[in-house]
Amino acid sequence: MDFEKLRQLLGGQTSTYSKTVLSKMQQLFDLNLFDTQHAFDWSKITQRDGKVTVIQLTSLDREIQTVITEMLMWDAWYSLVKYGDKSRPFVVVLDEAQNLSISDGSPAQKILQEGRKYGWSAWFATQFMKGALSSDEISRLQQAAETLNFKPSAEEIGSVASMLSDSNTSASEWTEIIKQMQKGHCIVKGDRIRPNNTFGAAPAVLVKVSSFEERN
Repeated sequence: MDFEKLRQLLGGQTSTYSKTVLSKMQQLFDLNLFDTQHAFDWSKITQRDGKVTVIQLTSLDREIQTVITEMLMWDAWYSLVKYGDKSRPFVVVLDEAQNLSISDGSPAQKILQEGRKYGWSAWFATQFMKGALSSDEISRLQQAAETLNFKPSAEEIGSVASMLSDSNTSASEWTEIIKQMQKGHCIVKGDRIRPNNTFGAAPAVLVKVSSFEERN
């Protein structure tokens, strides 16, 4: 099966539904982005000894970018369900994550809820969530084991403060902390080494990110 065969099958149907699907997918068919002549194994990507693979989709329309990204995520998901190993993390950085579906049953939702046991280490990066994602999708995104929050936009300060609040620091206290954040600072929430030298859940904390010059 490939997209050309799918186009022919849809074109041979007489229902209005098939004609609508054919029209909606026409651009994807015309681009012919997938190589169907050669086999592909995700281990070529997941086991590269530190080498980075960049899948660049900026030359495509936004809708096509999203479709291709989700198809790749589904394919990688099923591959790692079979062959993934949590001792060999598959690190994936998903930029502009607000454009992905994080609804129930989506690959992003499965990765966030179950991915770690199959070796996924997915990093979802987004500049904003409120207005781009539903409350359910934001809740799923906040299930990530580790979150880094740089200074959010004014309209998102309240929701970020509520997410960070706990028995140690209230939402109103976090609101004031966030308002005073400077460039190069972020709030880290997740597991880390605690004062008693054990590793586990710890309160959120404001940290300064070292510059590249300082790291050298």
